[in-house]
Order: sequence, then structure tokens, then C-alpha cells
Amino acid sequence: MPITQKIADVPSIDYQRIFDASPEPSLLLGADSRVLAVNNAYEKATGLKRSAIIGKHVLDVKLPGHIAGSRNSPVHDNAGNIIYTLHQLLPISNNEPEEGEASYLQDFKAAYEALDPSTRKLVSSRAFLKNIINTVVDPIFVKDRQHRWIEGNNALWALFGRPEKQLIGKSDYDFFPKDEADVFWQKDEEVFTSGTVNLNIENFTDATGKKHVISTKKACFTTPEGELVLVGVIRDITDLKEMEAKLKQSDEA
Repeated sequence: MPITQKIADVPSIDYQRIFDASPEPSLLLGADSRVLAVNNAYEKATGLKRSAIIGKHVLDVKLPGHIAGSRNSPVHDNAGNIIYTLHQLLPISNNEPEEGEASYLQDFKAAYEALDPSTRKLVSSRAFLKNIINTVVDPIFVKDRQHRWIEGNNALWALFGRPEKQLIGKSDYDFFPKDEADVFWQKDEEVFTSGTVNLNIENFTDATGKKHVISTKKACFTTPEGELVLVGVIRDITDLKEMEAKLKQSDEA
């Protein structure tokens, strides 16, 4: 039986909805490094249609010249074995693609082929989704229509400085100063009501009192039950902003 499967046979429909709502251009690769899933952001960033990409080897997918490269993150099953890889495009820049990408794909294939067939089956859809988002280095959150966190990844809890169990089911007003929470709520509501992707620079204070500057991309989608859900991806740009301020002071001096 071939490893590459149709998209309908791989992630659940809930996963595909969240995958499409993510603003980060991404592919989901199988053990043979062939494309199993494509999100909307990838199609928009590259101009490539998913119908022309699915089933192709990732190294055979020809990217336009403005794409800098890619980043690969392994996805594990409950036993800790690698079963998939999340392939994300890097931001547009003059950087070279990540070193060792081709050898990583070979190692990934070898690791998969060494697994017992029973461990190759998908785990439950929630565990599958959790494994996917925990491999992403940028913080990711999911909120319901009441602006409460209903899902997130390890990078999010680390950025907030609080364990997952403290945040699930709560809103920004439970943890952040009102002026910061007001901004988060307003921007979330704009995405919920407009249905468009929002990119915003925001400030927030973590559990230790440290101030952060973050760039946040947010998008929403509708669940099979008809409920709106918001998905956000955060990038901490505090160090970048501090560097810009120092350079500005130096120029003025």
C-alpha cells in the first residue's frame, strides 16, 4: 500500500480547517516526503494550486524566486515516533534555504520505514492536531467566539509564562492589564466580524512582569457546528524593536 494518501484520508476535516486558517504558508508531508496537505496561505504565497502540488515530492515543487526557503518540523505519535513533517515557508528575505534540508527528508523517511505498521496509523484527531502545533516554534492560539483560549501550543505557554491549564477557558482580561486586553479583544473582534486576516503589532506583559512587543497574525474559520473560531500566530519581536531603538539613538547621536 503506498504511503502517500489522498488528503481526505490523512488529517481530519477539523485539522484541515485550522490548517487553512493558519496565515503561515505550510505543507504537510508524508514519510516519502510527498505533499499530503496544502493550506490556503501556501497557495497565496507561491501562486501554486494544491491540486498541482498534492502527491509531488517536496523537492520537486518549484517555488517562485521571492521565496527564501523553508523550515521543517517533525510530528510525533504518542510513542514519540516521527510520522509526519510540517513544512513551512520562511519569510521573504535574502537568506539561503535551511542547511541540510534534503538530508533531513531522507532521515525522516528512514525513521518512518523503521516503524511497526501499527504505529503508522493516525492517532486521534485532537492528539494529531496537538502534535502538529507543538512542533511550530512560533506561539499559536485558538479562541472561541467568546474570546476564550480553547487550544494553544507549547511555545504559547512558554511566551505567556503560564501553564496551559491556567489559560484554557480564560480570556485576555483574566491575565493582562486592561489596556493590553482591550487591544487584543478589539483586534480579535475585527477578525471575527470581518472574516479577514489581521496583522497587528501589540504589547503584552508576561507572568513575570516582562514587557514584550509581538507581531500577531489572526484569521477565523467556521467549525462543522457553525461556531466561529479564531486562530492566531505570534512572533516575539521584542529584541528587534530594542535593536531598532538603539540604532535610531546612534544615528541621532
